[in-house]
Amino acid sequence: MDAQKLLEFLRSNRLAVQASLSGDAPQAAVVGFAISDAFEIVFDTLQTTRKAINLRRNPNIALVIWG
Repeated sequence: MDAQKLLEFLRSNRLAVQASLSGDAPQAAVVGFAISDAFEIVFDTLQTTRKAINLRRNPNIALVIWG
């Protein structure tokens, strides 16, 4: 798959599952996302959510986008 087709696929999907670690346990949440032309994926959340707290502790995540 070339870069343009990948970008089209990602933009044709608006939801993803974001998984992070809460201590030693995984925590997953459905998030809406957007993607830039440079393949930067962004999603919005409140600072008080578990995912935001997890990401401040450990910025490594898994992101599942399906279509």
